[in-house]
Parts: sequence; C-alpha cells; structure tokens
Amino acid sequence: MTRDLSYHANPDWLYSGDVNAVHGGIWIRHYGDYCDAVEITDLDGACGFRGAVMIERKSSGLYSRKLSDRKLQIKQALSIYGQDITFLAGMPRKAARAYIWEAMIRYGFNDTENENTEILQLESDGPMKFDGWTATRKQTGGDIGNYVMAKYLD
Repeated sequence: MTRDLSYHANPDWLYSGDVNAVHGGIWIRHYGDYCDAVEITDLDGACGFRGAVMIERKSSGLYSRKLSDRKLQIKQALSIYGQDITFLAGMPRKAARAYIWEAMIRYGFNDTENENTEILQLESDGPMKFDGWTATRKQTGGDIGNYVMAKYLD
C-alpha cells in the first residue's frame, strides 16, 4: 500500500513500505510508460544478515507498442496481489499508477542497476560479511530513509 510519509525529498517520488524504511520499502517515480525505483530490502529479516540492508536502483517500463501486450503485462503484475485491472477503477489516478508500477517491479518486470547496489551494515557491532556479501558500515541514526532520500532521490 502506498502511503504519504515523511520520506519525500521530491514530490515526484512515492513511498510504499514500512514506517521505518530499515524494515523495507520502495520509492517510485513514474513518467509516462516508465518508472524509476529505489528499493530497500531488510537483509536481517530476508536471510539473517543481522543489521544489514540492501539498497537497489531499478527501472521498469511498458515496452510494447501493442495495447493488448501492455494490458497482459499489467494483468500478470497485479496477479501477485491477487488483483486485476478492475481493482484500480475506484482509485485516484496517481495511486493506481503507483500500485501498477510497484506490482510491475515486485513481479520482476524490472532492470536492476547492479553497479548502484549497496549493502549497508547499520549496527555498530553487526557482521560485515555474510553468505558471500560484504557490507559497508553506515551509521544512520536508525533511519535509512533519510540516507536514501539524500543519495538516491533526485
């Protein structure tokens, strides 16, 4: 569910996720048939890498010129939430578009910019390596959202 929280450096970016982004969240900016996203994954909860988070830049798009192909792509993406296109009918346009783009990214219709992926260790005594990953220690005062806004949201 997309919520309007304090995690907004730019009104073009919409945030969806936990109230404290250290537990996971995604910022989405859409324009026409494309979107950019910055996603935080709580690696502690996801795989046991205590105190670590992963930050990834992603992009997605409706690349086909055929309307039937675009509708199929959206239908597939919305299926991860158990919804179809009719679910969006009563939503405000901006919220419906954000819902579609989040579903597209979650479904896997995205490209991840691996060179911009960061693994951060947020705990002062947390491990720096886990299962082949190496983290960089970053003290954020417990709020990774402000770090993401300053570094990633233009």
